[in-house]
Amino acid sequence: MWGSRLSSQGNLGLGLGAQSLNHFTLAYNRGAGPKEIAPYQKEILAGRLPIQDLYNMSQPVSMAKFISVSFYFGEINRIYFEQKFGVTLEAAFPAELEFVLRQGLMEYRGDCLSLTPAGAKVYSGVIALFYAPAVKLHLLQRPVDLSERMPAQLQRELRRSFEVEFLAMTA
Repeated sequence: MWGSRLSSQGNLGLGLGAQSLNHFTLAYNRGAGPKEIAPYQKEILAGRLPIQDLYNMSQPVSMAKFISVSFYFGEINRIYFEQKFGVTLEAAFPAELEFVLRQGLMEYRGDCLSLTPAGAKVYSGVIALFYAPAVKLHLLQRPVDLSERMPAQLQRELRRSFEVEFLAMTA
């Protein structure tokens, strides 16, 4: 994806395997899987959009995808989030924000909520906090994966902390 940040209008992905994100639709260009230019080039030369996969997403899934893609840049632009979804990041994810701020994993920097150096070390765990509710529940029910880069002890502690907060949110 080209550009410095996700905008509230979404982004158009240009090139082999690029992704486009707009409101509740996600598309991947041809060539994403095999990393070969021929399928992409064939569509372009035929005057067609080189779309390989197209997904319509619910609002929670779209919010999670927006945030996941925002993490390519290490931060979530709160203004773009609110413009896109009609709700503030703080209103959509109150427990998650309280957790990442309290743990020192993220911090406010201008219009953005940015990863701290500590948050960057547990990047995949921070992103998972913002997944759609059904995905979070699925992940919480899985056994702890000790092959993760995050040390097992920290993984268990973060998981216990989040489970307590997640269950309190859903009660």
